[in-house]
Amino acid sequence: MKRKSAALTLAAILVFSACLSGCGNGGDSGSSQGTGESGSQGESSQGSGEQSRAPEENADPLGKYDQEVKVTFFGAKNDSIKFNEGEDYYNNIWTQHYKEALNVNTEYLWLVDASQYAQQVAMAVTTKELADIMVFTVGDKNMQTLYENDQLQDLSEVYEKYASDLTKSILSYDGGVGLSSCFDGDVMYAIPGTNPSTDSANMLWIRKDWLDKSGKAFPTTMEELKELAKIFVEEDYDGAGAYGVAIYNEILKNGQIGSLAGYFNGFYSYPQQWVKGSDGKLTYGGVSDTTREALSMLADMYQEGLLDEEFTVKDGNAVAADLTSGKVGITFGPQWLPVWPLNQGVGTVETYDWVSGALPTSDGNYCKPIVPIGVQNYYVVRKGYEHPEVLIKMLNLFVEDAFGSGDISYFVTTDRYQEPFKLAKVAVSQPDKNIQIWKAINAAMNGDESLIAENAEAEQNYLSIQQWLDNPVQENNQGWGYNTIFGIGGSIGVLNDYEEKGALIINEFYGPSTETMGTKMATLEKMQLETYTAIITGEEDISAFDNFVSQWFNLGGQDITDEVNAWYDSVHSN
Repeated sequence: MKRKSAALTLAAILVFSACLSGCGNGGDSGSSQGTGESGSQGESSQGSGEQSRAPEENADPLGKYDQEVKVTFFGAKNDSIKFNEGEDYYNNIWTQHYKEALNVNTEYLWLVDASQYAQQVAMAVTTKELADIMVFTVGDKNMQTLYENDQLQDLSEVYEKYASDLTKSILSYDGGVGLSSCFDGDVMYAIPGTNPSTDSANMLWIRKDWLDKSGKAFPTTMEELKELAKIFVEEDYDGAGAYGVAIYNEILKNGQIGSLAGYFNGFYSYPQQWVKGSDGKLTYGGVSDTTREALSMLADMYQEGLLDEEFTVKDGNAVAADLTSGKVGITFGPQWLPVWPLNQGVGTVETYDWVSGALPTSDGNYCKPIVPIGVQNYYVVRKGYEHPEVLIKMLNLFVEDAFGSGDISYFVTTDRYQEPFKLAKVAVSQPDKNIQIWKAINAAMNGDESLIAENAEAEQNYLSIQQWLDNPVQENNQGWGYNTIFGIGGSIGVLNDYEEKGALIINEFYGPSTETMGTKMATLEKMQLETYTAIITGEEDISAFDNFVSQWFNLGGQDITDEVNAWYDSVHSN
């Protein structure tokens, strides 16, 4: 039986009001990596297509199976994961935890480099070589295909019976709107991977020691930012041949080191996002007048030597090396930069320190960073898999360790493991988790440790911070990172200000790719990047932007805009 193609998309609108509810740990999204011993394409990956057995009447949310249960996943390698000696993707802290706590053996159906992951998933959906549990981002057409072809397991009964009270509490924190996006009527086809969007908001990062030496205040306007960048280049405080603002070859890709997404946001420009215009219609930010203004200033900065003249051949890793070696003192990015890569410069460059603040703007008014919806991904179960409740039990285990009375060392960095949450196959974020940690740590640093005593993760992070403050050496650079995020003046405080001021805006399009997007968007994005790069480097003058806008609409952009607005109207029709 084919499902209604719009059902999940229609329901996704219910997520909208959840997206600004709080702050989660950006690293929790590592659930797409998979854990377990190498898998095979046996019966568990194919399935019979029959409905699975009904769950037991008195289900135990963390009940250990009497006999080993195998579950397969798709896997993508994550370069930021660091393993203990003798461990790897197939054998690590979480594969062992699933086995010991639940008697669940997690396996890969396949494991590929991240660059090959999307292609492999699409092929698996086409050939019906499906993993038992799969992870899809919001709007992924592959998930939509499985849904339409009735290949996803109904999870409503196993969720109701197996989800722990704590899991249900966290997933209902937003009033249940995220969960509602997983339903078609009474049938539940997914579990939301909540990752409240505040954490992804961009802010400005500056070498604090350089800022202090300059005698300047933290910039609130783009002109002040440009002036500060010029000082950094001229003074070259670390003697490493400084340039002003970090920038890498894919300038628009949000979440990458050296992305200029935050810079554009400071001009109220959202080059790869969809925002509502004055007429109430959705418009593509890449063709806006504010984007033209932002590019014009970037071109001036490049001509004045404030940007890296070699940025067109530098990837994120190269920019990270510049940030940690004293070659650049200004970058844009999310709250987590101090735990990578900025902490890598601690102890290697004298006086090295960073501070964050709200984005400067073109007009001096308070910024309006853009963020995605508050559900980062969806977990689904292949229809016919014998143990669909495994997904719920694995989620319960993560929730208990991260937010309950479980072993927090499976979640936070300790002497036992660095950032182990990245190896958990199923993960969610408590909406206001990081802000609550920030508040608890700030209170403790001001003498009130009562909140620390009630928050195990805050306590661990606070201990790491104290270790750094007591002994500020390179070996304790993770404590420096936590201090720069959660300490007094830390980056979570910037996010708290964003929320209190109601500054964050939402990317209004979060449905599946439209028909024309699927055939033409990649070409349009390539043209966009090439045009922007040519303008910045002076290969083309700013009038090239006007030509790009005209071509963008003529080569498919107008059709995409019409389709996006048709989608928007459909999900708001009620």
